[in-house]
Amino acid sequence: MRNEMATAACRPRLFVYDLPGRYRDEGHSRGFGRLVPYMQGVLPPNLHLYAAKTYGTGSSVYTRAMHHTCRTEDAKTADVFLVPTFSENLRAGGRICADAPPANRKNCSSSALFARLQQVACGDGGKSCLDAHNGADHMVITGKQGFAFDRRPYFEVAYSDPRFGRAVRLAVEQAGDYRWPGGHSQEFWRSMPWASMVHVDPTLPWSDVPWRARRAGRTILVSGFFGLHRAGATGAAKQFNGLRGALHRNCGTYPANICTYLSPEHVALNQEMREPAAARDTLVTRVTTLYYQSVFCLQPVGDGVSRAAMVDAVLLGCIPVLFHPGQRKQWPWHWAGWAQQATVELDMASVISGKLNVVEALQNISTAAISDMQRTIASHGHCLHYLDRNDSKPTKVLAGGSNFTRVRQRIGSVIDAFDITSQGSWLLSKGVDPANGSLCRSHREVKREVRGAQYSTVRKRLVPRETAGK
Repeated sequence: MRNEMATAACRPRLFVYDLPGRYRDEGHSRGFGRLVPYMQGVLPPNLHLYAAKTYGTGSSVYTRAMHHTCRTEDAKTADVFLVPTFSENLRAGGRICADAPPANRKNCSSSALFARLQQVACGDGGKSCLDAHNGADHMVITGKQGFAFDRRPYFEVAYSDPRFGRAVRLAVEQAGDYRWPGGHSQEFWRSMPWASMVHVDPTLPWSDVPWRARRAGRTILVSGFFGLHRAGATGAAKQFNGLRGALHRNCGTYPANICTYLSPEHVALNQEMREPAAARDTLVTRVTTLYYQSVFCLQPVGDGVSRAAMVDAVLLGCIPVLFHPGQRKQWPWHWAGWAQQATVELDMASVISGKLNVVEALQNISTAAISDMQRTIASHGHCLHYLDRNDSKPTKVLAGGSNFTRVRQRIGSVIDAFDITSQGSWLLSKGVDPANGSLCRSHREVKREVRGAQYSTVRKRLVPRETAGK
């Protein structure tokens, strides 16, 4: 039994629907993934490294939600609701029945999910929580990019289904005012960060989180970890191959301390977890070690404009090098307010044509500019990070105020990516669309507020005016 009195002090209070396991990765949801052991040396101690599926963000978000301090089992007291249905399977296409009886897995009903949701009552006269506010306070998630072929993970679930009402649909990528040659996210999606390979325990001191490590000890100027070839003659495939091939050739002309390229093992699309555990573990530790040793990490676009490695780089203190304007326009609640000060963006067309030498351009960035970008990452990286459990530590949306001083000591006392996602969804349900980046507060801002403000002032800043008291 959860401590509902403690949860009552949290805002927004979160309710997670209790759905059968097959609604989550066909019953094979693995949380953050498989924990990877690593030898302490280059990497700092107390990291949690995970070998996770490429499209496993849905599972990570669900795991984070289930251990969240503000989760309540009383739906009538909740501010936001999570509908935990997602699939990492790119080939599902609505053919899999998540709610069929075990004896007849093909006995599907398109009404099964909504029949379950309707059983949870919030309003007067037994009105369902989903209908109470036309779904506006509900979150529906996918760990994929929200392309058109992703819209139906199960026979019972279609993300565009009008029965979800005004629910907030959350993918790891969102469309925007940028050009893209291939498939792109549908317009109804908002974005949350990809789940990283890198997580830290909430009890870790703030000074020890990996994204606060500066240039000292970073022995490689530029690194890259990405595949080189995508089959096909589409515009997206040509862009994929052209950019990545150019980066690989450019890096190869320099010694390893200037530019190091790490080739991913040949793993068939979406089959990572079928690889031998030792091979996957080795790859995870090699990538994280490389990023942690590097000043700049190359982040070429792929099938979509974003990639999970952008988040990996930030959480390991490596400055992401971007090549498309759409990359900075992802996850606006989480990093739009600071992405420009923490990344380098180079012109993709010039790189592909050979007019721009990427490594040379990065060598010409001043030490002062590098330090500024590293400071920005050190202060804001937590906004892209999903805490590895948090059921014993308060988040910054606590309204009780008694534990705010812990922010000076433990990473678990600062908001993380899931907190920002739930806060943004809560605001939307109240008719307030958060400004880009407004929900990510730097470490310095939080410390200043905690040290210098009275409780009422802190609460006013951390619990938005539009929602305080509601």
